[in-house]
Amino acid sequence: MEIKIAGRNTEYNGTQIALIKQFRLLYTREGRMLLCCCWRSKGLTDDKILQILLLVIPFFIFATMQKTELVQLIFKKKSFLCVGLDTDLNLIPKHLLTHDDPVFEFNKAIIDATHDLAVAYKPNLAFYESMGIKGLQSLEKTMKYLEQFKGEIFTIADAKRGDIGNTSKMYAKAFFDWLNFDSITVAPYMGEDSVTPFLDHKNKWVILLGLTSNKGSSDFQF
Repeated sequence: MEIKIAGRNTEYNGTQIALIKQFRLLYTREGRMLLCCCWRSKGLTDDKILQILLLVIPFFIFATMQKTELVQLIFKKKSFLCVGLDTDLNLIPKHLLTHDDPVFEFNKAIIDATHDLAVAYKPNLAFYESMGIKGLQSLEKTMKYLEQFKGEIFTIADAKRGDIGNTSKMYAKAFFDWLNFDSITVAPYMGEDSVTPFLDHKNKWVILLGLTSNKGSSDFQF
């Protein structure tokens, strides 16, 4: 397949073409925002990623005002900084271990030190789920603390969820209604119906994994 972009003829392999078609289907049918991440891997240079995104970007015009607000925030802060809150209880400073909730105290300190520079915060759910109910309570407190910066930061649930429709619907409810994240990372391996339930939530975003850069990505993605 040959696709012309900005006066150049570009060839794509079958995997890339399938991704483009799937993303276009979701954009045009749902009229909602999807972001594509983790495309840097074998055969996908930065230039190739940009070229593919240029095929997708025209469909962003249907996004809600939240897109405009996010772009304005990027220009205001002159930053694309996204701070990962992958908080490991075994690695945080020892003096915080005396607190009732050392994970939250660590997150709070990071947020206080970076909120004027950061555009987004991205807690990785595995680090909180691995601690059981206490970890989820720490995450909930972190999200409530971030509410004071509403309009100044964007939140991402790095959960990489993706399952059949009813299950995805419950995942969306947990992250969008309970924890009030602005967006969630979704793994679309199971297809369109594993993604669309997340799009039923107004003013919420999906960050859709395309091709990932980890060593094992070639096992299934190519």
